[in-house]
Formats: sequence, C-alpha cells, structure tokens
Amino acid sequence: MFKRILAIAKKESLQASRDVSTFLIAILLPLMLLFLMGYALSLDPKNMGLGIANYSKSNEAKQIISKFHASKYFDMIQSNDKDVLMDELKIGKIRAILVIEDGSGGALSMQVISDGSVSNIGLINGYISSTIAGGGSTIIPRYFFNEKLESRYYLLPGSIAMVMTLIGTLLTALVVAKEYELGTIEMLFSTPIRMGELIIGKILPNFALSLVALGLSFMVAYLWYDIPFRGSFFMLILISCIYSFASLMVGILISALSRNLFIASAIAILAAFLPSFLLSGLLFEISGMPKILQIITHMLPAYYYVDSLVMLFMVGDDYGVFARNIGAMLIIGTLLFLIVMRKTKRSIE
Repeated sequence: MFKRILAIAKKESLQASRDVSTFLIAILLPLMLLFLMGYALSLDPKNMGLGIANYSKSNEAKQIISKFHASKYFDMIQSNDKDVLMDELKIGKIRAILVIEDGSGGALSMQVISDGSVSNIGLINGYISSTIAGGGSTIIPRYFFNEKLESRYYLLPGSIAMVMTLIGTLLTALVVAKEYELGTIEMLFSTPIRMGELIIGKILPNFALSLVALGLSFMVAYLWYDIPFRGSFFMLILISCIYSFASLMVGILISALSRNLFIASAIAILAAFLPSFLLSGLLFEISGMPKILQIITHMLPAYYYVDSLVMLFMVGDDYGVFARNIGAMLIIGTLLFLIVMRKTKRSIE
C-alpha cells in the first residue's frame, strides 16, 4: 500500500515541478467578488460583544448601561467581576469591556479594555464613546493583545491561512482534472491501486508544500515584520496540518467533480478561496454580516483556522478554543474525504 502511495506521490511531485499552472478568470471572479463584497463588507457593524463591569450604584451608571441595552450595535454581557469578562474577551466572545467605577468628586471613572486583535476595534471604541457621550466622564482606553494597535498584527497571521488555502485548494483542484483532461486517468484506473491510496498519493506533495509555505510565512511574519508569537510551535503545526487536510479535501473534491482544468481552477477560486478570504473573519467582522452568511462562515475551515492563528500569535495557547476549532476542522475534513471517496470512482464516465 505504502509503495503505491509513494509512487503516486512521486509522480505528482515530478509533474508539479515541470508545470506552472496559470489561473485565468475574466468574468466570474469579478462578479463573485462584487457579490460577496456587497454582503460581507459592512462599515456599520452590529451585535458587537460588549462586557460591562459596573462597580457603581449611581443613577448615572444605570443610565449609561440602559443606553447600551437600547443600542442595536451591542450584545451586552454584564458582570460585577472584571476578571470574568476578561475570560470572555480572551476567547473572543466579547470585543471590549467597559469598566464603570465611582470616581472623585461624584463623577464616574470609566475604562474601556479592548481586544486589539480585531480589525475594526477603533470603530467599536468610537461606538462606545458615542453611546456614553454627554455623561461628563472621561474614558481611558487600554488595548490588550495588540498594544500598538497595528493592523498588520492581525492581518499577517490571517494571511497565512490564505497562503495555505491557495496551496491546498487551488493547486489540488487540478490534480485529478489534469488526469481526465490529458487522458491518463485510464492508465491509473488500470493499476491495482485503491481509490483511497490514489487520493492520498495525489495530495501528499501539496501537503508537504503547504508546510514549507507555513514555515516561510511564519519566518516573514515573525522575523521581518516583528509580529509577536505567544503560542506554541507544536499547536501551530498541529492546527496547520489539520487545516491543510481539510483544504486539500476541498481541492480534490473540486478536481474530481469538474474533470476540467479551467473549470476546476475557476470553482476553486469562486467557491473556496474567495469565501475563505472574505468570510473567515480576517477582514470583516462576522457579527455585522447577514445571518445567512454568518451560518456559512461556520461551515468554512478557514474560519476556525484564522481564529486559531490570531489566538496563537496575539493571545497565546487556549486549549479550549483550539479543541473547538480542531474538532470542527476534523469533522469538515472527514466529511469531505468521505464525499471524495464516494464521488471518485474507477470510471471515466
């Protein structure tokens, strides 16, 4: 079995080294991009998670909290313990914490603790400031996880996911379609190799290539751009391998169903890469999207991978979050593998 898998993997590696695939999409890509951008891009985010730790019993504090209850922009969690809310901030359930305390001279003292790993945190803070405006209080902002509040701190880790998606989905989408288009699939079907062995052998080169790309991307982010990395390398490699498996399954399924190089590359970009790029939470806050798109985001492996990468780079190891994301990616990858096994048959019909 292993000899057959290695033989297929060697064949794919040789073919990949001799061929440079070019993806030409003139009409469908712009249309799909405009469609997704029209629904996913929102400069007016709603339902943003906000925690309020109120240590004041004044009427002014109650009035401020009532404003947040009435606002359509916030989903509030209220607690008398700031540490409880910090745990919610760490796992991404809320994006900011408003701490209300009694200050000197009867005035309120308020502090906003924000998640600096969120791309639109400045906008969120603006909504908080405007909601409590007129209260005669001063806000002292503090930023956790992204102290410098630089966008590259969360964009570059998320960009690693896009690199892995390109290799896993786009390149793999061509491997079976190429065999059908060149007419060599009949030769493969005439061999004693099993379908599972054929699939594994075909994805192994791209799996290895994705790990090389992961290493290069990490070195650029960590060494060149000085992006902090607060997690463990073991979890980075483990989570990346699991995401690569799910991404490869998407590519091999597209390749097996399309059986045409151009169609396979077009579908890979339109149905896999673009949704992962726009709906993973890398660029746009998911809470501001329509409900149907929010549901779709949780069906994409990239959503869980981007979440894990940002956690690893900017927060550190949180095994509860990692277990949830790994479980979701494994379920998606396994389902895709079963679909691939069912759809890929030893037949050219």
